Amino acid sequence: MQEIQTIKGSFRQLQIAACYERRLWNRAEVSLQSLCAETSIPVQA
Repeated sequence: MQEIQTIKGSFRQLQIAACYERRLWNRAEVSLQSLCAETSIPVQA
């Protein structure tokens, strides 16, 4: 039973890490878009 708890725990940590990473990426994307808007460079999706 202990193994299942460990797997669940590490899976939870992975989810948190992925969520945090996505938030960082979103912030980077937003700042990139605003930078391109300032310099009037079209943002390629």
